[in-house]
This record gives sequence, C-alpha cells and structure tokens, in this order.
Amino acid sequence: DEEDEETCLSDPGSVVWVLWGRRRYPAKVILMSDVPEDLRNSFRKDDGRSLIVQFYGDKDFSRVDIRKVAELGQTSLDLKWSRFSGILEKYHLALADLKYK
Repeated sequence: DEEDEETCLSDPGSVVWVLWGRRRYPAKVILMSDVPEDLRNSFRKDDGRSLIVQFYGDKDFSRVDIRKVAELGQTSLDLKWSRFSGILEKYHLALADLKYK
C-alpha cells in the first residue's frame, strides 16, 4: 500500500533517492534534531508532506517533498539513477550505509 511505503521511506535512517532538479541523489532521512542548530531556522515549516534528508557525499541538509523520494537499494532503477557523473560514488556510500542498517 502506498501509505505504508511512504511511512517506511519517511523513517529516520531510511536511505532513499531524492529527486533534485532533473536528477536523483542518494540521501538519508534524518530528524530535525540531527540538523546543526545554526541551520534549523533556514528550513521551511513542516507541512506534513516533507522530510528532512542529508545527502551523501556533500552532506548537505534539505527539506524535501515526500513525493520526490524513492526507495534506494532495492530497485532496478538504482543503476539508471546512479550512472550520472558524481552520483555513483555517493550511491556506493549509501549502499554501504544500507549494509550496516
């Protein structure tokens, strides 16, 4: 069921793909309390349909619409989405994190 999938993807610690612009990037779902205090005020207010993520590689934080989040590590789309320059290394970091989850 789609609602169960959204709940699973929104769990803190979930490793996901985030659509950012025209590409997907690997990220980890985190809690607002995991964001450095000096950055918290820069986030837009929670609308109940968004998640806080930290991207692999550059470690940037962002609030993203849950509709732009997809499962990582379990789909045939992983190879397609990870093939772009600079994303493959981040994808491997995310996969390593999945192994230790």
